[in-house]
Order: sequence, then C-alpha cells, then structure tokens
Amino acid sequence: MEIAKVEVTDDCLEVVVERILPGGMGLAHVDGRTVFVALSAPGDRLSVKIDRVKGSVAFASIITVIEPSPVRVEPPCPYFGRCGGCNFQQMNYQAQLDAKAEIIKDCLRRIGGIQELPQFEITPAPNQWHYRSRAQWQYDRAGNRLGYFESGSRRVCDVADCAVLVPELQNLLSFLREQKDQGTLPDTRDFRAVVGDKGVSISPRTSDNQPPLNINRTIAGETYTLNAERFFQTNADLLPQLIEAALRDARKVG
Repeated sequence: MEIAKVEVTDDCLEVVVERILPGGMGLAHVDGRTVFVALSAPGDRLSVKIDRVKGSVAFASIITVIEPSPVRVEPPCPYFGRCGGCNFQQMNYQAQLDAKAEIIKDCLRRIGGIQELPQFEITPAPNQWHYRSRAQWQYDRAGNRLGYFESGSRRVCDVADCAVLVPELQNLLSFLREQKDQGTLPDTRDFRAVVGDKGVSISPRTSDNQPPLNINRTIAGETYTLNAERFFQTNADLLPQLIEAALRDARKVG
C-alpha cells in the first residue's frame, strides 16, 4: 500500500491507514512518523489533525475522509465515536473480523515470540447486534447521565438505546433511565447487569421487587449459577462454539 507523504501543516497531515490496532486505532506512517488515527478504517486516505504526541507516536483525529476505504461504513449507532463502548463500527463486519484476526496474530508474534503461527479462524457471531448479555452502566447523578464512559475519559456518555444489548438489558436500561429522570435512581457509581434463562440480575438492586441476585444460565446442556458481580461471557450465542473449541483437543487426547 502506498503511504501518502503530504504534510499540510505542522499539526495536520494526509495519511493512508495501513491496518487496525487493538482498541480500534488505525496505523499510518508519514515521513518516518508513526500515526495512530481514531475511528479510521484500513485503506482510508485521510486528512488528520495531530491531537497529541507521545514519544515517536502521534495520536490523530480525522478532519476529512479524502478517499474512503472500501470497507468503511456509516456507523449505525448515533453515539459511536463519543461512547467508549465499541471500537469497530466504522468497518463492515467482515473487515472487523479480519482486523481482529490480524491483531491476534500480531500479539502472538510481537509479545508471544511465535513466528510460525498455526492456522486459525474467527467464528462470526450469529448476531452482529443485540448480542451483549452483560453490561456495566455508569451513572453521573450531577449531570443526570446514565450510560458508558466516553472514549478516553471518565465523562459519562448519556445513552438511551444501545445497539449491542440483548432486549432484556435494553429494557432494564430504559427502566433505570426512567428512575433517573424521576429522581428515584439510587446514587451509585455504576450498575452491573447480566441476563439469565429467566430474568436479569442487577447490582446494586434498585427496588425490592427486582429478581434475586443469583440467576441461572443454561449453555450447551450445562446450567451455571451467576450474578451481576461475577464474570460471564457476554455473547451467549457464541458460547457453545467456544466450549466445543476448548474441548476439541482434549477429546483427541482422551
């Protein structure tokens, strides 16, 4: 890929994004300078503004998309770019999978020292949206905001509808927002929630008529007891495939 070398001003550059890094930043190089570009897609030709410099790396934001990448799409979420909950919505789904595969390979080579990588593939999620069965929402009582932290900050992005939540969690978020607007939501830093087979566990509880803290979730014939304070994989649709992949080699040995 040809890399642009046109410097517009001291803090404004024209770049071509080479690939996506962990966290969704695009990687570009200009005149020996490494540039990380937020909200970019591989193949984008961009005019960017340098926001800050750390060592030999410049962090930049997009001024103009001069020539969009073939994989660039319009993010479906109106909060994307401000909310820190998602990183890849500027790319189509296949490009997201490809980017994640390359990130894994790069980590194995650079951090793990594994140069000869085994063949592997990423299993696509059955649902690209409305798949998250766990959530943590931040509450800013003074600002009357409930949602997620904004990208790179501790400021709360007020989110009414989240495109990645399962319906049960979206319903709970709407209920909490109603309490917020009525001034009856408990003054706590954050709320955590997870969906079970029946009902939702939330911590802290906001009323006495909410379900018990512990709930059950059945995955691949096994029933797990969990609650909002415990870790559980967020995408339940992929858990059977994850379990199968984890046990596959164990069965061969046995």
